Amino acid sequence: MAAFPAYPKTPRLDKTMIVTEKIDGTNSTVAIYHQDDVTVEHVDYIVGQHGNLCLFAGSRRRWITPDADNFGFAAWVAEHAEPLADRLGQGLHRGEWWGHRIQRGYGQPRKRWSLFRPDRYDPDPDGLWDVVPVITEREFSTSAVKAAARWLADNGSLAAPGWDRPEGVVAYHTAASQPFKYLIDKG
Repeated sequence: MAAFPAYPKTPRLDKTMIVTEKIDGTNSTVAIYHQDDVTVEHVDYIVGQHGNLCLFAGSRRRWITPDADNFGFAAWVAEHAEPLADRLGQGLHRGEWWGHRIQRGYGQPRKRWSLFRPDRYDPDPDGLWDVVPVITEREFSTSAVKAAARWLADNGSLAAPGWDRPEGVVAYHTAASQPFKYLIDKG
């Protein structure tokens, strides 16, 4: 018989949430692994290397390459492999690829990458990536989430100042390690 499958601890609802702007783009991942951890079946998905680190690009559901790309994200990762590996380090780094000709576009002249989890990341000093803008950080409450969405609807995008049609907000519940979205037009 296998070891007892313990029931996971239930997170408390009245813990901190970080409410950020939900940017309308396409979900994106940069995965950075040591070459010894890359399996043979994944070698074809490597988009860049730096030293003994291999870089992969992903969309929401799959690995992508410059030949089978998602709005040019894999090509961007390949082009910036060295600084991404140096500055982000090993692991999964998830964010939103957005801007020029992606979803709402936000009036941007170029594509941009904004990392989720502002409690984990800072914007890159050279502008390689941004971090999703924080609207508020406080104890979880649905009324605070709705108030943050109303504020964003009234004041416009923080990610793209001057853009008056932001999509919504994401409330990241720190105890549950889970994001929840609230869309301005749909609630």
